[in-house]
Amino acid sequence: MTTTGSGVVASADMLKCSCAAVWAHPAARLLFGDALHPGGRELTAALVDRCELASSDRVLDVGSGTGVTLAVLRERGMRAIGVDYSATLADLAADSASVTVGDAELLPLATGAFDAVVVECVLSTLPDKDAAVAEMRRVLRSGGRFAMSDVLVTGPLPDPLDSLLGWMACTAGALGRTGYKDLVESRGFEVVEVFEHPSAVRTLVAKARRRVALLHAAARVGVVPGAEELIGADLAMVVSAVAGAGNLDALAQRVLSQAAAAVDDGVLSYTSLVALAD
Repeated sequence: MTTTGSGVVASADMLKCSCAAVWAHPAARLLFGDALHPGGRELTAALVDRCELASSDRVLDVGSGTGVTLAVLRERGMRAIGVDYSATLADLAADSASVTVGDAELLPLATGAFDAVVVECVLSTLPDKDAAVAEMRRVLRSGGRFAMSDVLVTGPLPDPLDSLLGWMACTAGALGRTGYKDLVESRGFEVVEVFEHPSAVRTLVAKARRRVALLHAAARVGVVPGAEELIGADLAMVVSAVAGAGNLDALAQRVLSQAAAAVDDGVLSYTSLVALAD
């Protein structure tokens, strides 16, 4: 069981299934774009380049999402393989590389099989981060590269950013400035570079707020369906289960408004690091 900052307890399976349902839905790409994380393809490319990998290296993308990172790796000649908890996203990303359905906390892959592991905006959504990092170290060869990026939280977050809904939005489960570094080092990695990208979160949140506002205006005049109809009954049920009953459009605007304020206050940011396996 996992307890969020707001004190709500949820099972690990519920958290992972809820996150998978949200991020696999087309509405997520409508709001945030195909990359589904701050910084988009540009930050992914910069992170991969900092790893200084050889063109023939075998690289695992954990939480491969829509396949954007896999495409970046393949463009650089690398032998990229993805793993994602969502079968829907695994199918979508299969156009970029081979992708298998699997749990980051128990990777269905051989020990020492990869030269590098990349994981972007995934650790914050995982209930057992330590197990996931241990698994990523297991599948890496000695001396292999580990590259991650994720949401960074440096102070208290308001509800619902610190709730089950916030966990699905990568905020409630995010770590602080030393959190990811400490986590990675505890599992046999040597961290060689750490970077912070506050503007990446600001840009992503601003984009989503504009799109939510446009969709709301279009729904009011009947051009597009309302939020509940747009995301469908299944996803609406997931969101309602963790956020309670209420207007989903208003909830989206509230969450994004609070995220923007947290970025402005310096409480919410984005970080990346590169490490070496021992």
